[in-house]
Amino acid sequence: VTLTAELEEAAVFVGERVRCTVTLLNGDDSATEEFLWGSAQLSCHCSYNPSKVRLADSGIKQAPTNIDHSFSPNRGERGLCVYQSRPEVLFCNLDIKPRETKTFTFEVRVPHDAPPSYRGDNIQYIYKISFGLQRAPASSTPQLFKLGLRVLPVIDALDMMRTECARDSPVHPPHRPEEGYRVRVGSIDSNATTRYLGSMGSGSDDLPVINPFLGEDAILDSGNDRERTLVSIRALSAKHAPTTFAIGTEGSTFVRVLLGKTWFRLGEELHAWLDFGGADWRCLQAMASLERVETIRAEYSLAGPQLQCIAQVARRLEACVGTSIVGMTLPVPRMAFAELHTEQVDITWRLSFEFIVSAPPLQPGPVSAETITWSLPIRVLPANPATMPHTGRDKSWPVK
Repeated sequence: VTLTAELEEAAVFVGERVRCTVTLLNGDDSATEEFLWGSAQLSCHCSYNPSKVRLADSGIKQAPTNIDHSFSPNRGERGLCVYQSRPEVLFCNLDIKPRETKTFTFEVRVPHDAPPSYRGDNIQYIYKISFGLQRAPASSTPQLFKLGLRVLPVIDALDMMRTECARDSPVHPPHRPEEGYRVRVGSIDSNATTRYLGSMGSGSDDLPVINPFLGEDAILDSGNDRERTLVSIRALSAKHAPTTFAIGTEGSTFVRVLLGKTWFRLGEELHAWLDFGGADWRCLQAMASLERVETIRAEYSLAGPQLQCIAQVARRLEACVGTSIVGMTLPVPRMAFAELHTEQVDITWRLSFEFIVSAPPLQPGPVSAETITWSLPIRVLPANPATMPHTGRDKSWPVK
């Protein structure tokens, strides 16, 4: 007998329904296979580094487990079970004749307050659907099979959009640059409401196209939950007026960084242009890095007030000697994790630059150089679950 489980989609948003088709195939030509019961259940486990993260004795809410039953999908899992659906019985006393196929459907909704999927250095949230079967007779050992599922975060896009539109400028670097250097933000379009709603018709085809003549309330109040979320994500990640950042010392600027936008979706590309024209200093080399920042909150950290881990997702290195403008492109991987915030961890993103500069004139031989670093927080939003790779959406196991 072969058990095959196939998800309708490889990923869903928090709050959406998970649909899975379960198929049992009897490949024998003569014998009838008998099963006493079959069940399915969705669960989320939080695994962590016990030397750096404190969760076991922190009062974190854990889901009740059914370890006393024959169907115990949590047995053998690492970490804490933070969510577990009620077990659903797929069948009882099932007979499968030779070459016969039986198909069942498992459907469950991910709660709105459940954490999204995440695999980091110090903490992970992993979703799995567990399938349990028991052959006849009753003395046989139940068998357990598991299929992974990705759950994407649902951002409060409407609140984000209105907050950004209420500001004089939609881009405000919320950090202090390194001592001795300054950052100037170039002029940008402050009519953010018109820009946000008017730009949603452009972009890739993975998000729905909306009517540009509808008002904001009509756009966000129409359709189902997924459509509203995708429309909001497109509004936030649409291209707006470019932003310029001038980086240098108090008396001079050695580079201007031009970005088309600072909000991105998973699967997009980040484009940056470096303008060295008219600079007093000469840039020898520039490196741009796309980084994911994992911050464990203070009450759960065993390594100081805040445990922070930085993962480099993409990098681009360019030689800049003799050039006035350099373009850089960094991919935002579709399989990466968008920004998210849970009770235990905050996941944010930033774009970091490292410049190796030298005072003119440049002459043959060794030169005196200085390294300057600068980081800009950016926002990375989830993509349409329908566009996620289908790898791992289905799986088959032999039932012994």
